[in-house]
Amino acid sequence: MRLDYWTAFSSAAEAASFPLKVPEPTTRNWVGIRIGRSGFRLFAYIHLNHHKIGVAFSCRGKKGKANYYRLREQQAQIEAAAGEPLVWDEQPGQNVSYICIEQNCAPSQREDWPAQHAWLMQKLEKLHTVFVPLVKPPPKGDGEMGAPSETKLLQQEYWAGLAKVLIDRRSDVVPQKPPLQHWTNFAVGRSHFSMWAAVDTRKKRLTVGLSCYGSQAKANFRLLEQQKQDIESEIGQALEWLVLSKRKESKIILRLRDADLLDKQDWPRQHQWLAETLGRFYKAFSPRAKALRAEGGQGAGA
Repeated sequence: MRLDYWTAFSSAAEAASFPLKVPEPTTRNWVGIRIGRSGFRLFAYIHLNHHKIGVAFSCRGKKGKANYYRLREQQAQIEAAAGEPLVWDEQPGQNVSYICIEQNCAPSQREDWPAQHAWLMQKLEKLHTVFVPLVKPPPKGDGEMGAPSETKLLQQEYWAGLAKVLIDRRSDVVPQKPPLQHWTNFAVGRSHFSMWAAVDTRKKRLTVGLSCYGSQAKANFRLLEQQKQDIESEIGQALEWLVLSKRKESKIILRLRDADLLDKQDWPRQHQWLAETLGRFYKAFSPRAKALRAEGGQGAGA
């Protein structure tokens, strides 16, 4: 029955243009989905005896527990981004820990499979959207074999300071591991959307933005642009709406000028502006992104 269940799940995922790569059907009670980072994986699973289905984000390997504990420290922010409580399963004595969403139902009831498979796809995509920005590896420094440059280390320190401000403020915006780069990403709870912040050392300015990307980027952007007046009223400032017609991405941004990364004494002011602006972006865009639909060309999302 497991093989039939996952075969039907694979077919449903293909029919729905599910954005994550589903593996070949198996006789196990689970299927794993790689996310492009070793030590982490997504799972969908069924429990025949316990009448339950679920999805999980796993931390495994030598650093599995350390990664799990780091994520557990952000539980409130992560669950706020997910929009629901999660099951935190440490698995003491094992080299793997899980963060799960579960639903009580009977996998043995074939007539209920379409609803179960739709639920699994929805929750897998949610976990992917929430966790992948938190565990993506930072890019290497100058040269693949070299140590990070002083600039990269300064950028990492800068984002670590912002992360602390967001956590201290109990912000809805969940910071990822501070990266060695001039930008950092934040989940908004919907695939093909990403919120981000960037620092431009040369031009001495900060940018907060929302990106719409993928095959439906322009349609998503236009749908949001129809609400431009309400969005800008909620955020409190006029925004730059960049359609970027030659790219599969569109952006909506707000900038702060006269913000020098090299002036550490000014970091508190910069971090305060970033935290406040990111919070306003999240409240304005996250519910709207989640509400978009792709059916019949009326909306655009995965």
